Amino acid sequence: MVVQAPAAVALDATRIVLCGLVLGMSVSIALARPRLRAVGVAGPTHAALLAIAAVLLTGSASPTELARAYGNLVRPVLAIAGIMIMTACVYRSGLLPALADRFFSRARSSEDPPGLGAMLGTVFVFAAALSSILNNDAMILLLTPLVLGLAKERWPRNPEVHRTLAYAVFAAIGVAPVVIANPINLLVADQAGIGFNPYFLRMAPAALVCWLITWAALALICWRRFANDSSRSKAGRPSSVADRPPASRPPQSRPLSSVQRRTAFVLLSVVLAYPIASVFHEWAVAAVSVTGAMILVRVLRARLSEVLLREVEWGILLFMLGAFAIGIALKNAGAVDALAGLYQQGSAPVLAGISAMGSAVLNNHPMTILNLLALQSLPAGTDLSYLIVLAGGDIGPRLLPTGSLAGLLWLAACRRANVRVPLKWFIGVGLATLVPALVGSVAVLLLFSG
Repeated sequence: MVVQAPAAVALDATRIVLCGLVLGMSVSIALARPRLRAVGVAGPTHAALLAIAAVLLTGSASPTELARAYGNLVRPVLAIAGIMIMTACVYRSGLLPALADRFFSRARSSEDPPGLGAMLGTVFVFAAALSSILNNDAMILLLTPLVLGLAKERWPRNPEVHRTLAYAVFAAIGVAPVVIANPINLLVADQAGIGFNPYFLRMAPAALVCWLITWAALALICWRRFANDSSRSKAGRPSSVADRPPASRPPQSRPLSSVQRRTAFVLLSVVLAYPIASVFHEWAVAAVSVTGAMILVRVLRARLSEVLLREVEWGILLFMLGAFAIGIALKNAGAVDALAGLYQQGSAPVLAGISAMGSAVLNNHPMTILNLLALQSLPAGTDLSYLIVLAGGDIGPRLLPTGSLAGLLWLAACRRANVRVPLKWFIGVGLATLVPALVGSVAVLLLFSG
């Protein structure tokens, strides 16, 4: 039987403009977190409530439509909630700073002058590993100050090196190699019917290529900076990179506490359980995530209510639901069908390019949800199409810091460390890593699709 596409919805320019205004206000509130007299510091939670209320009050979507849409999101929402609780528990245990201290100690004491290459590689690998199993935003908040502190200690008079090493933390997010690495990827994969293992087998090679290309681009930037400094040094001017002899070997790191060892064991067990359990049931990711979260709360001997209310950033999850409401409204206004038309006629580069640019300009959460709805409206949407738009949405925020919450958190961490990041520099480095990484990732996805 031939499956016919549903009738296209006529474009409603007025509603599209209205949705655009609501989307802009929601994203601005979620990212800028302004201080408002009525509510104090506004954030993703307030942005989500604004989006849902505006969609309902303007009649852009009915309560029944939103209820039906949210009912279909129970499984990914439970999985994301479990991952967020686990991330909060790992953060509370102090495991990540302890592991970072051990991981960075060898690069910190490298005898390879100036030691910049070793530090860059170490930072990138550690950040990439963390971003694959924990919440990206928590990884940014933890690692960026640590890396900036090490960079200032080793190269105190070189803000370019400080920025580049810190940017390695942000860029290491890359393409999510496993579905749990990015909440929005988890939601889309669940709705598209792409299981944990099929996702991993296709996206992990693309993520690896993305990491290698990104690391090479950042290494080239550092090498050029070091070459310029060496030239100045030979000309009799002070060098800003090698402005300090290699640091002496740091004291031995403290052994992990018993709680930290148990936390690491549970976390590793959860990661290994995902692919095994996913063979048997579609609820496996949600079940393993929630179970792991409850075990970690028990390991820390913490009150579940305290962890839930004080240490988990529920606003990020709510913001995703708010973006979903705007996506439903845009679908009713015909914008999703217009986007689907572009995707139906376009090739893989079109899907990746639109997704990347849309994520940079609109923010990756609303753009990815628009992509999901657009591909779902096509009569023959393939797994490859979903994976390509996810890759574009993962890498696109490198172009502009407003493209993701992680980008804004990274900028805020740099400002707190008194490290200035000019917008021109961010865009320049972002383009240098975005374009080749996106091309390489999509090429690998196309290769493995055959």
